Amino acid sequence: MSNMSNNKRFLFTVFIIFHVSIFSQKVTLSITDNSAVFMEGRDSVMRYQIEPKSWDGKYKRANYIHPLFSLDGIPITEDFPLDHLHHRGIFWAWHQLYINGRRIGDGWEIKDFEWNVIGAREEQERNGEVTLKSQVLWESVLNVDKNGTRIPLVNETNWITVYPEWQILGWWTLRFSFKVYLKA
Repeated sequence: MSNMSNNKRFLFTVFIIFHVSIFSQKVTLSITDNSAVFMEGRDSVMRYQIEPKSWDGKYKRANYIHPLFSLDGIPITEDFPLDHLHHRGIFWAWHQLYINGRRIGDGWEIKDFEWNVIGAREEQERNGEVTLKSQVLWESVLNVDKNGTRIPLVNETNWITVYPEWQILGWWTLRFSFKVYLKA
């Protein structure tokens, strides 16, 4: 009986390896000074903004995803929508930031606040997925030392992982995950 169990396990393992190699493509990552672009084959999946962008010098922002593309290649996020210029794709922010009872910034509305991406690199990939690891300093013009140099409020490390397309019950899916670590 145990020999039969071993044969079944072997066939199951072969099926999984065969399935992954035929039905999923490898996700790749291209990092420049401005952004990191995730691709699956020739299709764009999403872009992470490294270099700050602004709207006529206002709403300066970095450290967010835009665009995120549907499986049909259509952008499904917005950057600087006219009714909410401070909104941007997929982002994470604190609305009220205080030090010693003094408000020193607003990461949601981008007031007296900036993200400084000081590093972005590709992590080792597995099973066709790829991970971007970024180091980001949260800074405010209202939190400076005696020389006027900004003192970081938060040191953020984030990991963005994009997985190959996957078919579940006849539906193709795009899977990605975010992990954010904040140290004040």
